[in-house]
Amino acid sequence: MTEADNPHSVTNGGSTNLATFLKSVIVGAVMALSLIPGWMAVAPLLFSGPLSPYTPICLGMLLLGSIVAGIYIPLRRNTRYAFAVCQVAESVPILATLLAHIAAAVPDGPSLVPTAVAAIAVSAVVVGIVFVLVGWLKLGGLIRFIPYAVLHGFLAGVGLFLVFFALSLATGSTVTISHLSPLWGKGALLKWGPAVAYGAALFFITNRWKNPLLLPGILVATVLLFLAAMQLTGIDSATAMARGWILGPFDENARLWPPLDLADLARVEWSVLLQQCGLFGLIALVYILDLLACSAGRVAAIQQEEDVNEALRVSGASNILSGVLGGYVGYEGLIGSTLSYKLGVPKPIPALTCAAITAAVMMFGASILSSVPKFMLGGLITFMALSIIVEPLFSNRRRMTLIEYVLVWGVALAVLFFGVAEGAACGVLVSLGIFVISYSRLNVIRFSGVGANIRSVVSRSPAAEQWLARAGEATHILRLQGYIFFGTADALVTQIREILDAGGARYLILDFARVDGIDAAGLASFTRLRKMNRDAGVTLVFSELAPEIRRRLELASDGTAAGLQGADNSLQTYADLDRALEWCEDRLLRGESDKLVEPLEQMEARDRALIRTLVADMTPFCERVEYPVGHVLWYAGDPSPDMYYVESGELQLFTSKSDVAGKRVAVVTAGDIIGVNGFYLQEARPATMRVTQPCVLQRVSDAAMQRLAQEAPALAVRLEHYLLVQQTRLLVRSFRSADKAT
Repeated sequence: MTEADNPHSVTNGGSTNLATFLKSVIVGAVMALSLIPGWMAVAPLLFSGPLSPYTPICLGMLLLGSIVAGIYIPLRRNTRYAFAVCQVAESVPILATLLAHIAAAVPDGPSLVPTAVAAIAVSAVVVGIVFVLVGWLKLGGLIRFIPYAVLHGFLAGVGLFLVFFALSLATGSTVTISHLSPLWGKGALLKWGPAVAYGAALFFITNRWKNPLLLPGILVATVLLFLAAMQLTGIDSATAMARGWILGPFDENARLWPPLDLADLARVEWSVLLQQCGLFGLIALVYILDLLACSAGRVAAIQQEEDVNEALRVSGASNILSGVLGGYVGYEGLIGSTLSYKLGVPKPIPALTCAAITAAVMMFGASILSSVPKFMLGGLITFMALSIIVEPLFSNRRRMTLIEYVLVWGVALAVLFFGVAEGAACGVLVSLGIFVISYSRLNVIRFSGVGANIRSVVSRSPAAEQWLARAGEATHILRLQGYIFFGTADALVTQIREILDAGGARYLILDFARVDGIDAAGLASFTRLRKMNRDAGVTLVFSELAPEIRRRLELASDGTAAGLQGADNSLQTYADLDRALEWCEDRLLRGESDKLVEPLEQMEARDRALIRTLVADMTPFCERVEYPVGHVLWYAGDPSPDMYYVESGELQLFTSKSDVAGKRVAVVTAGDIIGVNGFYLQEARPATMRVTQPCVLQRVSDAAMQRLAQEAPALAVRLEHYLLVQQTRLLVRSFRSADKAT
């Protein structure tokens, strides 16, 4: 969709009008008022324990990350409704774990805060570098191959983590799945109960009514009502802080920005940060998944395609800049861009307005935290948790199979009980196991048949066709599909063993046209197959081996093509199934004709005598021509003024002018009449006819046919009767070829 197609597009001489400008400012202000309380709620979760007095520093880094993303990304992104802010909710459990490890490894002294601040900044830089690399290598689409159940189970697990963080913030004690006692202490319910109820109410209200002003209005009203209640009851901030109703106390010297002075960099314990590389990588992975999910959501909401790799590159550069300046991760979310689109306010005014309000908040310092009730912050985290949890664990149930739904819950609980990294790894491993089991249930044999029903395109005499209809049961054709690996190789061997045990087989054709690859177990299975077929006296025939599969099969033999072929010729390879069928048919025709009541040679001689007598009678109306090997009798698209009787030699019909690139669709030999359809229908030749063995042909032109009908009408009737029989036989063969192709 172009800007001209967008009903919200406003182009008044290249600038927005006043109404659009005011709406843009309102959107930016609404987003700022909605997001800043959330960052204020997250900061105490990250800077807990010995870092608690320095919570304003953490809040300042989150605010700075939003300011950098809000300015840089909308100005650089090639989309109309880009709106970027700090994104922290998805990484809270991992980042909190990272900072907890640092607090445990670094004594409470001059190095603690600089190292913690550096950890947050390094996280942003690492995320930025990973974003840039993934976008530069154009791998954004590949990340989407992570199983749906694992992704949503992982996010649901993060949401469950946030619930416990909300309870910890509300109670003032650490609450985990294995440590729930703070919830049952004296007066504990009065602390966490209002927080959970408030978060649930926010979730219900915002999902029931979609007014964008609703959430910031509720948050502002909550703060005002709480401060009014304190004023009416005569409770001052110190008393409320002592009772655990509001955040604090904070270090009076703490600041929102800059988080560090240049002198503080010398106190950073870089060796401690180096030990946390795994958590830094996990944070980057979480943000890649979330950015891609937001990108897919924007495409669905805005109905406008976007370049996800460009989004990764621009967001990566923004995060590197943010980390260097002391901020955290930021990129385009879903809500801001969608809201801008719905109200028809293009970038960059909404994002710049949000960034400006965020910058103004930084000027008030830590005092803004002491005005916010704890239950509201706990409720906001509960609200964010419910926003993450409800969709994967409940709303999407009908979209998933039972196995997928169980896996979502399994991954979520694994994240909650064992940790984020362990839960994610567990989900991926289980998904791989489910995939292997499901894929192994697919039959690697796509089609099974015998040579009595499936023939090559080689034209044969009625006697040969009749004989192959009886002897063709000795040729078994298996068309393979998919990837042959340890999960499917054994089933293939078992089915082939059943064919051999039934007896009667002389040739077994395995067609690899639809095989994607083969692993070591598959190679071992084909070694077993060769021995099984050799012991049973059955010749194994491979057709249409891909170059890589052929190379691996050769290496599994003795490393050469001769090793694959076998010194005893117990294995044959052909370029396609049709040529493999031709080889088997030729061997059968030469091998057991003596088993028929009437020998094959006598049957064919009788059939040839009929057509030769007919052609001999037509000699006055035919022109004898000879052609060498390689001569093209006609090309696809040529007119059809003649038909030919093949007196001797061989010709092949190809779908293109080149027999290398084209597919062989017919092989005609002595006794066939060719070009009949085009001659009678006066249509262009559908394919290219090339001489493959020196030929002697009898040509019948349109003028000759008219003369034949006038001078020898009985002979013309004989010819037309013969052609009717031949064309019917070709039609039957075409049906068989179509059956073979399926």
